[in-house]
Amino acid sequence: MRIATMVAGLFISCALWAQGAPAETPAATPPAEAAQPTPEQAKAAQIAALLKEIDQLHEARHQAGKAEAAIDKAKEVLALDPQNYDAQWRIARGAFWLGDTADNNKGKEKWGKIGWDAGKAGTQLKPEGIEAQFWGAAALGTYATGSGIMKAVWDGLPKQYEKWVRKAMEMNPKYAWGGPPRALGRYYFTLPGIAGGDVKKSIKLLEESKALAPEALRTRAYLGEAYISDGDKDKAKAELEFCVGADPKNGDYADNLRYQGECKKLQGKL
Repeated sequence: MRIATMVAGLFISCALWAQGAPAETPAATPPAEAAQPTPEQAKAAQIAALLKEIDQLHEARHQAGKAEAAIDKAKEVLALDPQNYDAQWRIARGAFWLGDTADNNKGKEKWGKIGWDAGKAGTQLKPEGIEAQFWGAAALGTYATGSGIMKAVWDGLPKQYEKWVRKAMEMNPKYAWGGPPRALGRYYFTLPGIAGGDVKKSIKLLEESKALAPEALRTRAYLGEAYISDGDKDKAKAELEFCVGADPKNGDYADNLRYQGECKKLQGKL
């Protein structure tokens, strides 16, 4: 009996130990390998990075070489994707700046043509795109200035410019800090009277642009110059004083910085 009792106790102890024993830890599952991007995804990521870099360069375009570098990056995008709308309008935008700031007509004509061509290519890719429409028109205006206003009139370029800008106004007059009405206002100011130039029309459009983006100092400079031409020195003085005293960082810094300097020059005409 005593032996049977000891055997039974040993059996129960073994059973209890087995029930309380920790379960064996399963072997760790090896981590799954990260999915590799497809060639299309890799190209899209590369293009996105380039476009971001282009915009960063554009923000610093008042620094030597930045605008040219932005255009070169946009060409890299087109090498990856010849039908890329975002690259085309960025070329037009950068070329406009380079032509607009060129100190000779040859440079204005060269960069204006590059921007105009890029704008045309962009509008073909995306007819409803305001960016290519506006910057292509702006570059066309620079090209016309470089080639000579009267030659441009003879070639019918002002009418093409006006058509493009008016379409941009229909799309979005607020774009580029009131860019479309400002561009059309400047058009009427620079165009000879015999070709349709009209300072009153210019002032009306520039005032519309100012109402849309009062922080845009290019508009203030254009408006001040138009007021001077119209004989309204008091209004011109007010615009130019605002421009000179404004913080260029409140808006498009590179453009504001440039036109703040232009406003100082215009004050000398008062």
